[in-house]
Amino acid sequence: MQERVFACLTDPATHPLVRRIDKHAAQRAVRILSQGQSVVADSVFAGTMERAAIRGAGRKLSIGFVGLFLVAELATRLNRVGR
Repeated sequence: MQERVFACLTDPATHPLVRRIDKHAAQRAVRILSQGQSVVADSVFAGTMERAAIRGAGRKLSIGFVGLFLVAELATRLNRVGR
């Protein structure tokens, strides 16, 4: 089990579960935005497709989007997980 979790953490954009979570977050954001509420979508959004999907959540409703995507090298991420 630890090896699977580790594989997900080393390259989250390629893990199917992470992609499903990001897709669900984008769909949920659209539902909440359509009700006139603000949204903070907190997820990995590691790949370009995932980031485009969450950006598109606001565009579908002609609502502005401000994205803050943090980027770290693999060694930095592994160091954080090891603490």
